[in-house]
Amino acid sequence: SALSMKVFDNQDWTWGVALILCGVFFALVARRYGVGRLRTEGLNHKHSDIHVGRWWETLVRVVVPAEAAVLTCWLLYQAWADNPEGWLLPFDPDNAFNVGTVLFQVGLAALILYCFNRKIAASVQREGGAG
Repeated sequence: SALSMKVFDNQDWTWGVALILCGVFFALVARRYGVGRLRTEGLNHKHSDIHVGRWWETLVRVVVPAEAAVLTCWLLYQAWADNPEGWLLPFDPDNAFNVGTVLFQVGLAALILYCFNRKIAASVQREGGAG
């Protein structure tokens, strides 16, 4: 990968978009757990140096999903505007910034994590890292 900046460009593009997805997953998990409960039990506990207010709950419930939607739409538009014919091709060596490569790489990572989810969760619980 050090021989071509296109590889670095592609990985920066792909995992930058994946970070948006991570924010969405965090917001979804926080909503399922309870955003207020997460704030009071997970963030504002007795050992915490910083206490966050109720504004944080609004950020997680409203701002994070809205921001993710706007950023995703903007990135899709940019990918299309840069290359209208090849914006969705996952294996186009001349186009490092395309949606197809993001879908392929992030989809593959998600599939691998999904397949190993139970094993990872069991390992964390055995080590006393979770609940």
